[in-house]
Amino acid sequence: MPEFFTPAVASWSLLAAGCFFAWVASNIYRSVRFFTPMTIVSFMAGWIVSESVPHQIVLQVLVSAGLVQFGALGDWPGQIGLGLAVVAWLGMLPSWRDSHGSRQVFDEALRDALGDYEPQLPALTTEWKAPFGRGLMPLMLWDPRVKVHKNIRYAPGAGPRHLLDVHVSKSGAKGAPVLLQIHGGGWFTGSKEQQAQPLMGSMTAEGWICVALNYRLSPRSAFPAHLIDVKLCIAWIKEHIAEYGGDPEFIAVTGGSAGGHLASLAALTANDPEFQPDCPDADTTVQAAVPLYGVYDVTAEHRSHEALVDFASKSVWQKSYVGNEDLFRRSSPVHRVGAHAPPFFVVNGDTDSFTHVEGARYFVDELRKVSQQPVAFAELRNTQHNFDMFHSPKVTHACRAIHQFLTLAYLRHQGARAASAPQDVGAIAQES
Repeated sequence: MPEFFTPAVASWSLLAAGCFFAWVASNIYRSVRFFTPMTIVSFMAGWIVSESVPHQIVLQVLVSAGLVQFGALGDWPGQIGLGLAVVAWLGMLPSWRDSHGSRQVFDEALRDALGDYEPQLPALTTEWKAPFGRGLMPLMLWDPRVKVHKNIRYAPGAGPRHLLDVHVSKSGAKGAPVLLQIHGGGWFTGSKEQQAQPLMGSMTAEGWICVALNYRLSPRSAFPAHLIDVKLCIAWIKEHIAEYGGDPEFIAVTGGSAGGHLASLAALTANDPEFQPDCPDADTTVQAAVPLYGVYDVTAEHRSHEALVDFASKSVWQKSYVGNEDLFRRSSPVHRVGAHAPPFFVVNGDTDSFTHVEGARYFVDELRKVSQQPVAFAELRNTQHNFDMFHSPKVTHACRAIHQFLTLAYLRHQGARAASAPQDVGAIAQES
C-alpha cells in the first residue's frame, strides 16, 4: 500500500464509502421521476443493487474490511463510516425479501385474471427452476440448453437493422408456440442480444420458440418505422417459423420499456394498414401480449407525461405534438384498447424512474373495461426499470409466471382452434 495511505486516510475513506453505500441503498426505495442526469444515476444504483443484494453486500463488506485492516477504525470518521455501511446492508435486506416474495405477487396477479389457473396447466410446467449456479452468477446469460439461429433477414432488401434471431431448444421443437421479444432502449438504442435473455432461455427450454428482432431506431428513423418493422417480423414468423419447428398460428409478443410500447401497440393494431404499408396483405394478429414496464400513452393528456411527450415529439415521432394530437393518440396503446385485445399480462415496478407505475395501472384499468380476454397485472414492490436484464429470484418468478400465463393462453387457443375446425365427416361416420 502507498505510504500516503495512512490510518487517517483509511478512516476518511471508510466514511466516504459508508456514505456511498447508504446512498446506493436508499435508491432502492425511491424513484426520481423528473428527467435529469441524476435520474439516470439514481436509476442505475437502485436497479443494480436491488436485483443483486447479496453480491453487493459481499463486495461492500470486503471493501470495508480492507479499510479496517489499514486502521480505518482508529478515528471517528471510520467508525461513523462503518456504522453507515452496516445501516446500508441492513437496509438492503427488505429488498431481497421482496425479490423472493414476488412469487406471491405474480401468483395473485394470475389468479385475479385467470381464476384457479394452476390445475389447467401441465404438471411439469407449474414449477420452473433456474439452472444451478445462476444465483451465484446472475450475469451468466448464455443458456446451454438453447440453440440460436442468428442474424436472419426478415425484410429482404431492407436495411442492416432488419435482422432477427431464432432461439430453439437443442432437444428440438415441433409445432411449438412462439414468443416474439422486442427490445427496449427509448426507441433510439438497444439490440436483440441485450435484453430478456433469462426469459427467452427459460421459455425456449420449456418447449417454446423465441424470436428476437432488431428494428430501425430514432433519430435516423421516425415513428412508426419501429412498429412497421415489428409487423414485418410478425409476417416473417407466420411465413417461416414452421421451418424451425414453430406454430405460426400462435404468436405472443413481449418487450420492456419502448419494447413494451411496441409489443402492446402491435397486439392492439393487428392488420392496421397505417402500420404495415410494406406488408399490407399479411395477417399481423398476435394471440397474447406481455409488456414489461412499457410506455402506454405518448399524449399530453396527463401532466406527468410532459417530459416524455417532449422527448418523443422531437426525437422519435419527429413531429410537433400540437397539430398532430391524433397521431400521438393512435400511437398510444391506452387509446387503442378494445374488445379485440388478446390476453395481456402487464408487469411494472412501483419505483420505476422512467415508466411510472401509474401509467401501467391506467392502461390496465382501461383495457379491463373493454377486453373480452384475461388482463393480468403484477405491480412489483421496490422494483426499478429493466429489472429483468439478469438473473435474480424476482426474474425467476417472473419467468415462471409469464410461462404459466402464455401456456394457458396457448392451451385455450388450441382448444378454440380444435372446436372451430371442420369435422371430418368420413371419420365421424366410421366411428358411428
